[in-house]
Amino acid sequence: MTAMSLPQIARILRDRSAAGVSLLTWIIFALSGASWFAYGLL
Repeated sequence: MTAMSLPQIARILRDRSAAGVSLLTWIIFALSGASWFAYGLL
C-alpha cells in the first residue's frame, strides 16, 4: 500500500461510500502489488 491511497481509504471509511473512487485504479494497484510480491519471492 502506498501513502497516496490512505486519503481514499479514509474517505471511504468516513463516508461509508466508494462513490468517486475508480475501481479500475484499485484493480491495477492490486495487480501491481501482487506482481511485485511475486517478483520478490523469486
